[in-house]
Amino acid sequence: MGELQYSIQLVKVARINKDLSFPSPANWSHTDKNGATVNHAGGIVGGAGPFDLSSLVGESYVAKLKIGLNGTYEEKDVSFASAEVKTAVTVDEAFAAINDAGFVTNTVTASKTEDGYLKVVSTKDGVQEFEDFEILPASDSLGLAKLLDIECEWVYAKNAASVKFDPEQETGESVSATGGRGIVSTIQEPDTIKDVKISFEDTEDNPKLEVIIAGYDYDPTTGRSFPPALGAAAPIFAIKSYAKLFGEGTSQKTGQAAMKMVAYPNCTGVIGGGESTAGAFGAKAFSAVGTDSNASTLPYLFKRRLTNVQYALVEVS
Repeated sequence: MGELQYSIQLVKVARINKDLSFPSPANWSHTDKNGATVNHAGGIVGGAGPFDLSSLVGESYVAKLKIGLNGTYEEKDVSFASAEVKTAVTVDEAFAAINDAGFVTNTVTASKTEDGYLKVVSTKDGVQEFEDFEILPASDSLGLAKLLDIECEWVYAKNAASVKFDPEQETGESVSATGGRGIVSTIQEPDTIKDVKISFEDTEDNPKLEVIIAGYDYDPTTGRSFPPALGAAAPIFAIKSYAKLFGEGTSQKTGQAAMKMVAYPNCTGVIGGGESTAGAFGAKAFSAVGTDSNASTLPYLFKRRLTNVQYALVEVS
């Protein structure tokens, strides 16, 4: 029995990692266009240091780090008292301090990548690449996640009315052999997909989407938001969209057989125009281009069928 896709349910976006990898809790892999297996390391990758933590006042140099998995968050005190130079904390000192914090609900391991970046991965049994792994600002307002440049949040557009996916094709070259009787042979290279264009609209005014997609500066204490300077490099981010799957025949609207996630893990984007009229809700348009370049090994998209139980892990109520 076939399954039919029905109704976009949710769209999420997040910045990809500093080393251009996908911020997922677990390792994953994909098969590229040449049939080769490409392995991807999971985790959230932050800065390469040294980190200036002198703003963590007091002899203990303690600040909270907030780590989340599928909307379940845990805060722990992280102490940098043993760091030799508080204005230049090394990656090794940073990951040792995180490992000593003792996260219990969302068990993690911090380490240093081959390129020297700080990295935090989930060690919870059974986690998979589709799950939401986050490191967020903590309740103490000291901003440790930002100081370590490892902040990562999956921001959702819950009121997205549609998601449009438009592959841009590049026409293959054509080579012809001619003779006295005209063209006698032609070789036509196949067309290839250059990149994909993704667009969606959201009726909710969420400035965090502007930060991730277009690089805006946003101050949550004042509500002020400013666009990046003209010509500034565009941020690279990932998009995950979710739709219901129904079997053939008649079903209840809430009786979907499964869910489908489509991820575009390697995107750059812009904020399009919006419309606000009297007596009607406005909508803000977002546009992105997904590619398999940007110096990354990530594919321009991947799809995954999720059971209803798996979707319940990442669903936003």
